Amino acid sequence: DQGDRSMLSDNALLDKIKKDYKFTEHKYSASRVRSVKRDINIDKLITASLNEDDIERGGNNRTLFYLDGIRFTQDEFKDFILDNQESGMDFESMYKRFIDFSCLGHKESKLEEEEPEYKVLLNEFRDGILLFEITSRRVWTKAMEDTSGLRRFFDARADSYMWKDRVEANIYSCANPKVVFRLKRMLWEKNKGWITIDEILEEINKSDPLNLQVKRGKFGVGENKYIDDVNWKEGISQLGPDKNKIVTIVEIIDLLSPARKLLNETKGKVISDYQNYLEENWISELRKKYEIQIDKDILYSIIK
Repeated sequence: DQGDRSMLSDNALLDKIKKDYKFTEHKYSASRVRSVKRDINIDKLITASLNEDDIERGGNNRTLFYLDGIRFTQDEFKDFILDNQESGMDFESMYKRFIDFSCLGHKESKLEEEEPEYKVLLNEFRDGILLFEITSRRVWTKAMEDTSGLRRFFDARADSYMWKDRVEANIYSCANPKVVFRLKRMLWEKNKGWITIDEILEEINKSDPLNLQVKRGKFGVGENKYIDDVNWKEGISQLGPDKNKIVTIVEIIDLLSPARKLLNETKGKVISDYQNYLEENWISELRKKYEIQIDKDILYSIIK
């Protein structure tokens, strides 16, 4: 979707900056990053409540990575954390952002001499990264991980997630007329409770596993061509043979009236709706918090 394409574009720019300016992590960067993690209060980082007293200073200020021959150090990373902490952002995400913003900042410092026309574009990329991260945390990831919120959202709108008329049915694909004859006799026995579908499959497929195939389930209009081709009434209907000489027996077990779906039966749709709901609420909060001002001169210049 649009968010994924935007992030791919941002990553491509960062990869180019790293290549152009020879981004190189120090061979001991992993242990040095872990050392920074030990020096800060992680609980306060998650809640964006870190202050200088929550970060241990002193000792060696070791290099984490190089960019264009410039070393970026542990202390610079700690300073970055203090200035850029956000509620919900973990340490690993913060380190990735430190690298990304260091790359963008260095590129921006070179723009006037290298590519002045791209300075505005670079700012848009930075804003795009921030928007993607915040939207992911406030909308996309939350909708998938906030199970209690998702459940409340679903329960309040349960009537919006309904099954239409359906049938519970078994669809039997028979390889030849002999299989059809045996199947019909055994279905009579099944309806008497004397045999199960699994036992029918085992018996008929002894000589050839392709003699009989069975599909079981609940089907609505348009979900299965065989179900669509028979009258919806309890009992057995025969279709075919088709061009491959397959005869299909449709056994309708029950007619199902419209009913509410369970959450696990429509979870993908509910998550998508919940994401839209969260995004709309978030935008509404932003509109209340910040005044929107439109520069009409610029707006009207676009349509000239």
